[in-house]
Amino acid sequence: MKYMLKKSAILAAILFASTTPAHADLLNLSVGLNSWNNNMKVGGTYEGYYNSFKNEHDFKPVIWAKIEHKVPILPNFKLRYTDLEHDAKTKITGSIKIDDKIYTDQTDIKIDSKLSHFDVTPYYNVLNNDFLSLGLGINLKIGDFKIEATDGITSAKIDYKGVAPLPYACSEIKLPFDISIKGDVAGFAISDYAFYDAEIALAWEMFDVADVGASVEAGYRKIYASADDVKDLDLTYKSDGFFAGISVNY
Repeated sequence: MKYMLKKSAILAAILFASTTPAHADLLNLSVGLNSWNNNMKVGGTYEGYYNSFKNEHDFKPVIWAKIEHKVPILPNFKLRYTDLEHDAKTKITGSIKIDDKIYTDQTDIKIDSKLSHFDVTPYYNVLNNDFLSLGLGINLKIGDFKIEATDGITSAKIDYKGVAPLPYACSEIKLPFDISIKGDVAGFAISDYAFYDAEIALAWEMFDVADVGASVEAGYRKIYASADDVKDLDLTYKSDGFFAGISVNY
């Protein structure tokens, strides 16, 4: 995780340093860091019994960079890294099946949820004026996603490694006094599967001097996923909470 954070920070720094004032009219770059007060809950239903695992008020770093330009045809890009590693414990009620392992009533189970990921999002601004902007694109979530369970003797896991493409939309409403309301969402719902990652934030640009500005923002983000009949288990995942951050805009 530390390697990923370091790699993301270096990438953002290189992008920032390589942008010169001569490009200011064609290229806009924003780099930001948020602290997300994260609440995680994993739930599973097996043979009518529901069990859940919780981890609350765990502050997680989110690093992001956004590149917008005025070159026709080429998309804009948003890059983001989200740290989403949690652990939680519970005592099983009834029984629960994870992968091919069944944990029975009153068994103490520990869950490790490892869902840290990179977002790579190419998008186009289909509307952009002094009051409102709207972008549409594809969000690519890249990671090695795992939910692992153990009773201290045996273990089981549900995992997926690769890229998950999602429809994406973003919007910004610009208000007086350099205040704006921003939001974006990526997600889908098909048959027995659903997923979305959505956030909304209030931002304030503190200053803008010589085409370099700094902003603060505060908002709320929620990630939700559900899947029915994952090897006989109906699974839900929720990760949400308020965040605050700062960004440099160039």
